[in-house]
Amino acid sequence: MSATQLAARLNIPVNWIYVQIRQKRLLIDRQPTGAYLFQNSPSVINAVRDLRNHTIRHLDLRIIQPQQEGYQHV
Repeated sequence: MSATQLAARLNIPVNWIYVQIRQKRLLIDRQPTGAYLFQNSPSVINAVRDLRNHTIRHLDLRIIQPQQEGYQHV
């Protein structure tokens, strides 16, 4: 789901999601189109809610695929 859809689902401002991404508290892969897509699952929704409620400080939703050509872990 999109950041806008996630924000609506959690009843939070979508800008808050983008601020968390910019401040590296929420790590997520950016799609080639420039969009951020979130998995529509209870675990992801609850984790973002926990980030919003300050229960956790950081959330990493990146999909790391080291087998892809050009991957480099730094």
